[in-house]
Amino acid sequence: MLKNPFFIYIISFSSALFFYNFGWSEIYPNLTANLLLFFISTFILAAFLAIFISGSIKKIKAYKVRRLPRIIFPLLILSFVLDIAYAGGIPIVMVSSATGYDYSDFGIPTFHVVIMTFSQAYAIIKFSDYIYSKKIVYLFEVSSVILYYLLIINRGAILFTLTSIIFLIVIKIKKIKIIYIVSSFLFILAALYAFGLIGETRSGDVIDEIGAPTYEFKESGVPQPFFWAYIYSTSPIANLQNTINLQEKNNYNFSGFITYELLPDFISKHLASLINQKRTDFYRITTALNVGSIFTRPYVYLGWLGPITIFLYLSLIIILYTRIIKNSIYSVPSLALLNTLIVFCIFDNMITFSGMMLQLCWLPFLNKIFSLNYKCIANKNYD
Repeated sequence: MLKNPFFIYIISFSSALFFYNFGWSEIYPNLTANLLLFFISTFILAAFLAIFISGSIKKIKAYKVRRLPRIIFPLLILSFVLDIAYAGGIPIVMVSSATGYDYSDFGIPTFHVVIMTFSQAYAIIKFSDYIYSKKIVYLFEVSSVILYYLLIINRGAILFTLTSIIFLIVIKIKKIKIIYIVSSFLFILAALYAFGLIGETRSGDVIDEIGAPTYEFKESGVPQPFFWAYIYSTSPIANLQNTINLQEKNNYNFSGFITYELLPDFISKHLASLINQKRTDFYRITTALNVGSIFTRPYVYLGWLGPITIFLYLSLIIILYTRIIKNSIYSVPSLALLNTLIVFCIFDNMITFSGMMLQLCWLPFLNKIFSLNYKCIANKNYD
């Protein structure tokens, strides 16, 4: 169940709705019946689709360590060094010393995107190698990649990687035990706390002003860093509801919807000039909270037809991708990355986000190379 992307969709969005109802922010609108009906309908359909793809998921069981060329890791480290050198310093040090640093404009153009997406796919492969072989060298490589993300204060990359690691562990274990549930719960709590601390380091103590915590939260005794996690995980639902409340009569902008909500952003950036159109924004509860889930902008473009279409499109991607990877040598890390994409659809339309979609493309690409040549590769040249 926890391996199936459609069940992950149900768990992820129902969890966001559950925590939303804690009511810890004064600026959150009440959820309306039509929004709840939409989610309930997609949950029911997702449950049926989960059964439909269960055959492909069952085939993703075993994983064999496929040794990648040794040269990849040192080249990756060199790429990290070049990326940081281009920025003129180590970002986490620059922030701590109050030196000017714009984390959104970090890295060598284009090269940075390639390195970030490949390094995340590489880290997931290497963690798969670690949990199936128990060789510490693989864990060292994964840790090196995560350290780089920490140095450049890229919370998104850290969360993508850690989430994928959780899914790798879920796929690996044959039977869910209490110790696994407790360990996972503690790990998630630690990760959420760290997320909040990094947020305070990068942005300062502004979360009270941004999220307007209620008196109930302040008196609850929950540590302040967890409020960052609460706001970031539930504000997309708040922005979706706020958009539904404020959106005027829809003009059905199909060209904008196709360009910005169905195509990857590296394509839409070039196509936008042809249609002479910018990506439509949604109605935020506050300017600082700018994430709106995979459904929010589609609603702006097409009304309820937008979220319905994007859910069906996401479902088609899941079905096709699980069929593509079911016989892949990297089927396990591929499934983990797909499930990670589903989780982060809470925050944005990950279908259009190159940083995630390119990761999904790297693994079938590597599978094509190494599954065809694996028998001809000399072991002495690989680690």
